[in-house]
Amino acid sequence: MSIHLLHHVSDKITDATISKLSSIMQLETETIRLAVDACLPILLQAVVRKGGSTDEASALRGFIRTQNIASNVATDFLNLDRDSTREYIGIGDKCVEYLLQDERSSIETSLEEKTGMEKHQSNLLNKLITPLALGHVSKLGNRENMTDAQFSNYLKSEMTNLMNPEERKTADANNARRSREAKKEENPIEAPVWLKWLIPALGAAALIWWSGQKACSSSIDGVAEKTEIKAEKSDAPSSQKTQKTNSTETESMHTKREGWYVNDNGDLIDANGEISKKAGAFSVTGGYYVDTNGKSLSPVNNPLDKSTDEFKKNFSNMFMNKKSVGTRYTLSQIEFDKTSHTIKQFSKREVEGLANALRTIPGAKIEVQVHSNDGADNTKLRAQVVKDMLVTLGVSKDQISSKGMGNQEKAKADLDKVEIRVLEIK
Repeated sequence: MSIHLLHHVSDKITDATISKLSSIMQLETETIRLAVDACLPILLQAVVRKGGSTDEASALRGFIRTQNIASNVATDFLNLDRDSTREYIGIGDKCVEYLLQDERSSIETSLEEKTGMEKHQSNLLNKLITPLALGHVSKLGNRENMTDAQFSNYLKSEMTNLMNPEERKTADANNARRSREAKKEENPIEAPVWLKWLIPALGAAALIWWSGQKACSSSIDGVAEKTEIKAEKSDAPSSQKTQKTNSTETESMHTKREGWYVNDNGDLIDANGEISKKAGAFSVTGGYYVDTNGKSLSPVNNPLDKSTDEFKKNFSNMFMNKKSVGTRYTLSQIEFDKTSHTIKQFSKREVEGLANALRTIPGAKIEVQVHSNDGADNTKLRAQVVKDMLVTLGVSKDQISSKGMGNQEKAKADLDKVEIRVLEIK
């Protein structure tokens, strides 16, 4: 798994979260952001230590579940009122005690030194930010369907990324020292022992070499003869194998070109292998490739039949070609709750493929557009929900903007379409 834990959790602490923290603590947002950046690495190191083994990872997940902070932690935090804030701070106090224990004072001292916060302020920030950090870490593990063992291994693999340069230097030196000590234990060198056996060993080796030379000279002709016979027998199978390989490669090439698809240049290729539309002169709507006039050209394969990697490849082809700027793509099967505006249904592999492509091509920027007859404000909320889902999947929030389209385009609004539009490719 290649998701950088610190970057992942930092991205989840959105501007709205910083603003809410600022409101609760009555401090400037710049001070809050600085404090969050200072304490997150320390908090996440504590999380890693708590999940150091399979049993410990299981216990960590169990604690998070009992505090009910994993499901919608970010949304719940933004909706805190005066009474629920007090309850949340109580949960935060339990989280800090569970996670930090003896390190509690050290993190508060660090915040005081880096931000000028007073002790009671750094204490309160810890209580507010720790449930958020735990919740986002837990959601990441659940999203990736990690077992407790996988979750523990992932956390341990991220420890180095959470260290500052001085800590990393010390850790590297300690690891090198432990490695040297382990090698010494495995291969102890005792001069008196190997010197004692050196001369007999050399004598035995010389005798073996002499015997081998004698045997080799008497059998070399026979070996050569057998080798020639073997080579003659292998000629035909080798030729057959080469023919089979070439046949397989030819079949593979034809397989890749079955049906309509988007090539590496972002062009739409038809079933005959010819360019039907250049990049930017077509889009995907309602499961069909369509031209700029909305005319259907060919159905796209059912999204449910594609793998995440296939979706990633299609989106990557789009995001690597600057001619694709302005291209629109309709996301399949996204359905929103009409009241809460949360997503009820979507094509998981399609969305994950989109997220994976954006993560590997950071120069690509998109806009999420939601069309509906339910009102402009509602489509704005839903577009933000789709953006948040992609950010949760590891995409940088700087790569995504969102826009509620209302019913500006009636045909799309009637079908409640959710589109992504390519804004920029660097």
